[in-house]
Amino acid sequence: MIDLYTWTTPNGRKVSVMLEECGLEYSVHPVNIRDGDQFKPEFVKICPAEVPSIPGCATQGESFEELLKNLYQAVEGCLSVDISAPKATGKDRVVEIIV
Repeated sequence: MIDLYTWTTPNGRKVSVMLEECGLEYSVHPVNIRDGDQFKPEFVKICPAEVPSIPGCATQGESFEELLKNLYQAVEGCLSVDISAPKATGKDRVVEIIV
């Protein structure tokens, strides 16, 4: 199970959408950035002040392109998902991330 630390922001939703589209099981841990929860010691110990985050994976980026690259690497590496060329049938949905 993937642990997603996020808040209801556009960037937080992007990661949730990606995980849903990939069909991956995940658990959401709300981090209220309005109250500064991302700076609390118990959160910084898990993910150093970055929301959204998946522990052990780079899920932030300075630009949208860097964010997509980091998400690709997170899916490919940290989550151990095979991203080889899919063989889709008429019932399948495919999410393609081009970096």
